[in-house]
Amino acid sequence: MSASDCPGRVRERTGGRVASDDASLRTLFAYYHCLSALDLPFGEDESQGLLRVRFEWTAAYKSDERMKAYTPRIERFAVLFNAACAMSARACEQSDAIRGGGSAEEWKAQCHTFRAAAGVFQHIKEEFYLQETVTEDLTAPGLDALTALMLAQAQECFLEQASNQGLSL
Repeated sequence: MSASDCPGRVRERTGGRVASDDASLRTLFAYYHCLSALDLPFGEDESQGLLRVRFEWTAAYKSDERMKAYTPRIERFAVLFNAACAMSARACEQSDAIRGGGSAEEWKAQCHTFRAAAGVFQHIKEEFYLQETVTEDLTAPGLDALTALMLAQAQECFLEQASNQGLSL
């Protein structure tokens, strides 16, 4: 990736949507890494020499609920959240493809994808948890619920695979 791709063009490529294909996930993570590499003084007060860039987050559950911040931190938070959602969607797509069959490798990949999504939600909670007012989906209980849901989905994959193979549960 060239320097000209970071971060503007990469953000444009994400387009505010979450897709579960490899290219979309790579784009989300590339944008996240660009934001992480920025070491600029962001903030609301331009008179103090701060770079004023407003980042917005629309709540996952209530589209009319928005949060605005003048720091790339919330944008990094949102990009990781979207990546975890994309991983979850990918795992669900894998589930549809292998339901009622599928190789051990396919089941393993699906289980891994759900666990990876859980790990991202947990990482967000531990590393980026915001003390200020946030939307409901970005609260500690909201992130805990999403983490638990992803782990439960991974566990279901394991149990369904065992059932399909005729193993006793």
